[in-house]
Amino acid sequence: MKASAICWTLLAIPLVTTAQVRPRSTSTYTTSIDGVVAQVVDGGSWKTIITLVNVDTSVGAYVIKFYADDGSPMTLPTTAGTSNTIAGTLLVNGSVVIETAGTAAALSQGWALVTTTNNITGNAIFRQSVPERPDFEASMPIIVYVEDNEYLLPFDHITSATGVAIVNPVRFDTITVLVTFRDEQGNQFYTNAFTLGPLAHTAFSLSERYPQSKGHRGVVELKTTDFTMNVLGLRFGAASFTSILPMTR
Repeated sequence: MKASAICWTLLAIPLVTTAQVRPRSTSTYTTSIDGVVAQVVDGGSWKTIITLVNVDTSVGAYVIKFYADDGSPMTLPTTAGTSNTIAGTLLVNGSVVIETAGTAAALSQGWALVTTTNNITGNAIFRQSVPERPDFEASMPIIVYVEDNEYLLPFDHITSATGVAIVNPVRFDTITVLVTFRDEQGNQFYTNAFTLGPLAHTAFSLSERYPQSKGHRGVVELKTTDFTMNVLGLRFGAASFTSILPMTR
């Protein structure tokens, strides 16, 4: 399987959740509110479960749009119907759980944009189901659409492996992602750059894409000089997996 899918091909390891570094609702804006689910997977033993909660004082509407790696609409079978767009309303203090089917043999990978009319928050859970073994899960918060354009992600390529999922949530612009590796003393030892088209997504193993980082641990900086991007870290141990919300300056 290609490197972009490597973060979801380790089928026999448990998933461990991590705490959110900087708690946020889906957004705090006063008009249409956008949030990003930085990684959505379905099939190949995986499914994604999105939970939304209306924490506002009035009824709210939501729209979830699924996008593939290339930014095109991604149709998924879910408990709310088979489509690339799921819409609904939530009463005050109401909630909804939307699960992808997870029954396809092939893996589908991308991201989701959540748009709401008021303060609706939520999270996403990744579940892996393998016969004769308990289900494993990890979770991540829905991140504000305009979160940041610079992220710091600890990596350890001595005792584990680090993956990353990156989203360009902007529909009108291609972004350039600048990648800078620093060791534990803060010394820069490798840099690279790549582009992501409008609404595009990528997920890969850092040590496979950048073998110069093997045998090192430290911090990788992911930065764009463009409007914004969204990032999720993924850490693989010998018998464990965890999602990591990167730090921001």
